[in-house]
Amino acid sequence: MSGISFPPREIIRELQRSESASSFEFIARTGLVVSTILIGWMLFGLNFLILWVAAYYGAVVLEKLAIDHLARQPSRARFYLVVAAGFLVASAFATLPVYLWSFEDPVWKLASAVLLAGASVNVILLRARTWQTAVAYLLPIIFSFLAIAFQVAEPSWSDPHFIGGLVLATAICMYFCIAVREAQNASERLINTQTQLMRAQKVEALSTLTGGISHDFMNVLSVIQGNLELLAEAPDDRERTTFIKDALRATRRGADLTAQLNLYARRATLSPGPVDPIDVVDDVESLVRHVLPPNISFETQKPSDMGDIIIDESALKAALINLIVNARDAIPASGRISLETYRVSPHEGRAGRQPGKPMVVFEVSDTGTGIDPAVMPKVFDPFYTTKPAGQGTGLGLATVLGFARHSGGDVAVESQPGRGTRVRLQLLA
Repeated sequence: MSGISFPPREIIRELQRSESASSFEFIARTGLVVSTILIGWMLFGLNFLILWVAAYYGAVVLEKLAIDHLARQPSRARFYLVVAAGFLVASAFATLPVYLWSFEDPVWKLASAVLLAGASVNVILLRARTWQTAVAYLLPIIFSFLAIAFQVAEPSWSDPHFIGGLVLATAICMYFCIAVREAQNASERLINTQTQLMRAQKVEALSTLTGGISHDFMNVLSVIQGNLELLAEAPDDRERTTFIKDALRATRRGADLTAQLNLYARRATLSPGPVDPIDVVDDVESLVRHVLPPNISFETQKPSDMGDIIIDESALKAALINLIVNARDAIPASGRISLETYRVSPHEGRAGRQPGKPMVVFEVSDTGTGIDPAVMPKVFDPFYTTKPAGQGTGLGLATVLGFARHSGGDVAVESQPGRGTRVRLQLLA
């Protein structure tokens, strides 16, 4: 079916969220598992536990790499690679409760039961994003239940203990299948609700966008029409040249407006390539000093070496200039604007939206009037502006956000009324 991608972006985002290496669930699970395994190994000398940790977390790393590749370039083959990696993770995990059940001590059997219960809850709450991933995680758990049932009694169809254990294990597995299916249905309903909410927000934004476009393009067309009418009546070449220049300037303004709209809609054609962030900051600094008044100081902070990033250089410079011009307009009298560039490691979390991924951050801060908290939810809306009429299109932050997300990054804004604003343009390192 044309126009519908598989897997949907919503599913990919859910997989990234549930498998984020910086999530509380993953960190807590890793801490509990590793500490418990180390204690068990030191107290009882079970070397299998060390081998199990290596195998299990090796599979976890493969799964996270598969999800990362899927997010970068979605395809059916990459999705099923994620499913296969999930099956490998669950299979590695399932060997531990089966192994522990083989010991006679009731403590180990209790540990085995707790592990299986935890794995079952994990599947129901976190893994039931799609039926494929749910099945990949559920099958090894089912096999582990059956393997334990075979350990409870010798396989013999004449032995009531064996038949009872097999029936109980089968009943538990069937119930888990039903529970996982219900959890998957709930997850699908949540995703559908979120999608409908986003569509409603887009419809609301579209009405604002339409009004802004019609207003700005009418201004452009009025300038062109007026100059063409004057051109037809101009008595000499000097006046004709002036009218032609004004009309051409208006057409360029219309072209710029269209380019901004494309960036907002993430339909602009970008040409990414290796770019040194420090060179970009130096170029932007030399450009913006021509548009900043003497009463506003400008400073940059950057490390001596950052390495290249893959980005469209001209679009990045335009985004930074846009942010600096916004900062300039927010300073009524004298003030200061700074542009800071730094890297954020996967575990610092300072950049916000890309957990588990190294980022390069361009941070523009000012000492201006700040943003009213009531206005903050609207700062990225297209054609929304607090500037006086004629002094801004309201596409500034919207186009910066469009460029950032088009490039795999994001934008974060922090502001305090009366103290200034800080905008972070976050891009993949």
